Amino acid sequence: MKYDLVCGSLDQNVDEVIYDSRKARPDSVFVCIQGSTRDSHEFIPDVLRAGCKVLVVEKEVEVPADVTVIRVADDSRWRSFLRRDSVIRQRN
Repeated sequence: MKYDLVCGSLDQNVDEVIYDSRKARPDSVFVCIQGSTRDSHEFIPDVLRAGCKVLVVEKEVEVPADVTVIRVADDSRWRSFLRRDSVIRQRN
């Protein structure tokens, strides 16, 4: 699957992949989803305040330099791919 590493590094230690911004915390990956009623890209400031440092996005975003941003064309395929721990190594 194609992706662009916009900034940061894929060499990250993470505990979980999340889709709900209210569950954001350090060591999580937040996957931004363009839904039919909400666009979770709007919640990026919230997840950054919660300490999340890795984002999977479909759109261009502005974030601090210490945040890893992975841009994908189709997040639905990436959701299952990330769950399999193929891109970002999770802690054991």
